Amino acid sequence: MIDIRSTNHLFAWPVLLQRTTSSTYACLSLLFLVFFSGCAVSKYRKAMDSASVRVNENSSIIETPLINSEYTMIGEGETVLLLHGAGGGYDQGMIMAEYLLGEGYKTVVPSRFGYLGTPMPQDSTITAQADAYASLLDELSIQDVAIVAASGGTLSALEFALRYPDRCQGVVLLSSNVKVHGDGKKVPGIVRLLFYNNYRYWWFSHRLKRTVLKSLGVTRRGYRNASEVEKMLYSDILKTMHPIEPRLTGSTKDWNDVRGTYEPTYGDISVPVLLIHCIDDKLSPISSSRYAAEKIPGAELVELPSGGHIWSGHLDEISAMVRTFIDTTCSMSEN
Repeated sequence: MIDIRSTNHLFAWPVLLQRTTSSTYACLSLLFLVFFSGCAVSKYRKAMDSASVRVNENSSIIETPLINSEYTMIGEGETVLLLHGAGGGYDQGMIMAEYLLGEGYKTVVPSRFGYLGTPMPQDSTITAQADAYASLLDELSIQDVAIVAASGGTLSALEFALRYPDRCQGVVLLSSNVKVHGDGKKVPGIVRLLFYNNYRYWWFSHRLKRTVLKSLGVTRRGYRNASEVEKMLYSDILKTMHPIEPRLTGSTKDWNDVRGTYEPTYGDISVPVLLIHCIDDKLSPISSSRYAAEKIPGAELVELPSGGHIWSGHLDEISAMVRTFIDTTCSMSEN
């Protein structure tokens, strides 16, 4: 018998394995599986505990005539209503405010319908969501705002601009998803399988981080060339989608809205609109922003040659454009 505890037999593993029966292989495999699964579950629980604390400690719930809205408000300066994208919540909006706006703005960041602490109301239309923003602003005694919206938040941003032009100084749309398809397609089964579960999303974003980032447009080369600040942004975006399950009702609604038939009457929008979109965005095709830019009077569209859905490699450039637009539109509204 080979004593594997002896250093004299450290190189005797091939002999040992040759003598190992298939049942022993199975036992060893099971032991390894249990060990590594236990490690993964332990890390998962720690990550979820941390995420639960994070999502519950930075927001407030305010009762409005329409709905109890979860929101947070940060900073001082010109007021910005920041609307998060699909898979987000107020915490994703806080990340956007930090990286895109920085200091000098008072940013109101709600969780949209069906995200985190904001329930899905019986009337969950795009129009109702825009009215809920106005109701939230009323409760906060805020008269008018500039809007910055990303991805799944862009449809309701334009609806707010249409319904409340006197309260909207201007709108910035990032990676917009405002061209509805009307085909009624449901969320793909593979998306539900991989991401509609806390553990599965954590595993993929933790173990296959680069793969998930690639789906957002961050290539390997793009990641290598990214600044440390941009790499922090990528990690923070993935982190703020934990836990994923309290965001699924809202994410499904976003999908259904784009696959539905209603869209704002873009030709009647009268406020300044800036659209910024990367041509290689595979989650929200550039055709969406081109469509809106053609229909919205005076809208400006900035097309970036690369960067995917989260503008990889263009963070500083986009931040400067957003800040300049807000400062200019706010100055115009004051005159």
